[in-house]
Amino acid sequence: MPVFEGLLHDTDDKVRMEAPEIFRVLGKRKPELVRPYIELLQKISETDENQVVRIHCLGAIKATGR
Repeated sequence: MPVFEGLLHDTDDKVRMEAPEIFRVLGKRKPELVRPYIELLQKISETDENQVVRIHCLGAIKATGR
């Protein structure tokens, strides 16, 4: 999970757009793995300059049932 977390902070927009999708897929199957990252995903969903990154972070949060 720390490797995936690092991808959320990548300088490349394309990487940052896809990184939350990893959390979304895992959140559906193993939400306990994603729950420690909810706060980070929420922060990114409010502050990232890329709209797609923000939307994907919200999708990852919702996938955990929150």
